[in-house]
Amino acid sequence: MPPYQLFVDDSGTREYDDNQNYTTSGKSLYFVYGAIFVLQDAAALLIPKLRAHKRLTFGTPDVEIKSNWLRIPKERRTRYLEPFGKTDDQLRAFVDDYYRLLVQAPIELIGAVVNKQHMQEDYARPWYAPTAAYEFLLQRAVQAVPKGSTLAVTIDDISGKTPGRNLYKKLVTEHHAALRAHGSRLLPRISFACLNSPIRFVNSQHFELIQAADLISYCVQRQFRDHGEEWEKPRSGTTKLSIYEYFGRIAGKFRADAKGRIQGFGIVKCPLRRRIPWRVKKKNEAAP
Repeated sequence: MPPYQLFVDDSGTREYDDNQNYTTSGKSLYFVYGAIFVLQDAAALLIPKLRAHKRLTFGTPDVEIKSNWLRIPKERRTRYLEPFGKTDDQLRAFVDDYYRLLVQAPIELIGAVVNKQHMQEDYARPWYAPTAAYEFLLQRAVQAVPKGSTLAVTIDDISGKTPGRNLYKKLVTEHHAALRAHGSRLLPRISFACLNSPIRFVNSQHFELIQAADLISYCVQRQFRDHGEEWEKPRSGTTKLSIYEYFGRIAGKFRADAKGRIQGFGIVKCPLRRRIPWRVKKKNEAAP
C-alpha cells in the first residue's frame, strides 16, 4: 500500500515553571505538537500548489511562512510587507488563500496538547511536556495508517537542551526509536510497526509542509490558550465551543470518528480530566 507521511511542528515553550506561574513567567501553559498526516503522493501534489501560491503573491516561492512572522507587526513588516511591497490587506488575502489550499487538500490534521499546570497537579514527576505530546501524537498517527502501509515522520529541526542537560533532538530521536522498537508503554495494544524509519529533522525554511504544520500547531495553541477551559467543561447537547478564528477554518480537517468527533481523535489533551466529545458539525447538518 502507498506510504504516508507526518509533518510535525511545535508551539509553546517546552519547560515547566516550578512555581506553576504560567501568566507572567514567560513559559506557556500549553505545549503543542501539530501535524499534517498525508499520503506521500498527495504531499507531492500539494507542495507545488503552495509554492505556486507564494510565487503569485511574492514573485518567488522561496518565502518562509511562519505564524510568528505573520502575527507580530514588526516581523510581518520586515519579513513580508517591505521586502515584497505588499500591504496588510494583500498579505491577509494571501493567508486566506493559503488556508483554503490546506482545507481543500486531501490531508488530515492531528494535534497533541499538554496542559503543563494540570500535569504538575496530577503527577508528582510529570513527563517532559514534548515527550508526552509526541507520545500522544504518534499514538493517533499510527492508528490512522491502513494495515500494510508505512508512516515516515518529519519534524522541524530543534536545538537546545532540557533542564536536565539532554539535547532536545536526542530526546525526540530516542523516543521515536523506542516507539518503533517497543511500542507505547501507555497503550501497549497499539502497533507501531508502520514506523519504518528514524525520525527526520529538517530546516523549515526549505520544507513547505513543515511551514504549514507551524500554522496548524499555532492554531491549536491559540485555541487552547483562549478557550482551553471549555475543552473539558460539562455542556448541554446544544453547547458550542468558542473558537479561535483560524482554528475554526481548519477544524474540519482534524482526524475524527464517523460522527465528526475530534476530541480524542484529531486533538488529544494531556492529561485528560473530563471526556467531552467535541465534534465538528458537517455542512448542511441540522442543529442538534
